[in-house]
Amino acid sequence: MTNNIKNDLPGNNNHDNNHGRGEDMTAFYEEKLLKMAEELEQEKAARPLGLPGELLGDALRAAVDGSDFAKAAAAAPHVGEKHNRLCGSTMNVAFWLQQKNGEESIAALFLKPQSCLLGRVSAALCERNLVGENLAGIKLVRGLLRDLLAGRRADMPKPFDGFSVFAAVRYLQNRHSAILLPLDVIIDTWEKDKIQNA
Repeated sequence: MTNNIKNDLPGNNNHDNNHGRGEDMTAFYEEKLLKMAEELEQEKAARPLGLPGELLGDALRAAVDGSDFAKAAAAAPHVGEKHNRLCGSTMNVAFWLQQKNGEESIAALFLKPQSCLLGRVSAALCERNLVGENLAGIKLVRGLLRDLLAGRRADMPKPFDGFSVFAAVRYLQNRHSAILLPLDVIIDTWEKDKIQNA
């Protein structure tokens, strides 16, 4: 990812320089977002699958690797895709649910972003922070992130404070949808499956 990452920086895109701030923001991306993206990718590669035994058999557990989305999507009971016309991004999701405190919550989550750096960082943050959350909790995180991007809040609460990095890109309004897309595809897929299984 790192070889082509500078081409993904909104600060290096003439379309995003309309506000006259692209050059100043390039330093932010290189120092903050690039570093975060690399750290999140390393963390994901080292992260154990962590699925409860009752959700996946040993053979299937061995076959599913968090770095191989195709295998996860083939095995997961909840799979979805969402495309955003505004930014051109596509986000695929595969996840498992478990019963926690009498309601369903995320047991394992895999996202495949076809997106700019902002969308990829957002997807990685979702994979790291949304396991264990129920649908209402994920909707709450989306609302908080939307408020952050709109300037209605200064930062994100823990344990979602990693998303606070996006406060610096509020002016890139045409990229807000890419940042929200991972949450949107999770919510849409979960709600669609609930209706079909009702």
